[in-house]
Formats: sequence, structure tokens, C-alpha cells
Amino acid sequence: MKVNEIMTKGVEGIKTTDTILHACQRMRDLDIGAIPVFDQDNVIGVVTDRDVAVRVIAEQLNPAHTSVGEVMSKDAKTCAEDTEVEEAARVMENYKIRRLFVTDSTGALTGIVSLGDLAAKGGKEISAEILSEISQPIGPHR
Repeated sequence: MKVNEIMTKGVEGIKTTDTILHACQRMRDLDIGAIPVFDQDNVIGVVTDRDVAVRVIAEQLNPAHTSVGEVMSKDAKTCAEDTEVEEAARVMENYKIRRLFVTDSTGALTGIVSLGDLAAKGGKEISAEILSEISQPIGPHR
């Protein structure tokens, strides 16, 4: 099965110059936990609800005055539309990420595949394995 068969299409994004407040409002309105960050037509990062909690709220930054570019996770991971679901799952496991952006042959963003997509459409074995791997702590917990 290919990623384009299970991905969520019509992904909206934001710019690095947008505020975190705007990013959070877009995530709320779209009912999503992550939003891609664009530089023109290229995805250059992602802002997740965890980024907001750890890099904005915990650091006591003002979301209305903090730009997306200041706190986004850089180097957003992508895969091609024709990537096998199992390969996309391995990428998610290796990088301990819950979402993977999907691009067409020109590099344009066409969708996103999430752990939820894998669970709902990709098979229970794949999603259970990924969840187990990405949930492992990277460093010591306090």
C-alpha cells in the first residue's frame, strides 16, 4: 500500500513570520496538532502542540509576539506519494515523529500521513510498532 492511499490531503500551512498565536488558532480551527511551515512553496519546518508547550509556554514567551520561525521544529521529514506505507513507518520510527509530510514529484506538499492515519488505514501491526518505538524516551526523564 502506498502513502498516497492513506494520507490526509489538503494540508494548510503557515509562514515563519506568523506568530505562534496565529499558528495555535489555525491548529485549533483545523483540529490538528501540527502545522507545516512554508518558505514560499517549500516546507521548511513544522510547529506542533508540543513545540508550543515546551518552547513557548515553558519558556514564558508571549505567543502574540513570538514568531513561528523562532520555535518551529526545523528539517520537517517528508516522503514521496508513492512511498510504501512500511517505509514511511520506518522513517517515523527512526526519527521518533508522529507525522510525515508527503510530496509529489516536484517536491510540492500534497498531504500528511500521521500515526492516526497508519492506525486507521495502514494496519494495526504497523501502528502498534511505530507507537512503541516513537514513545521510547530519548533522554532521562525527571
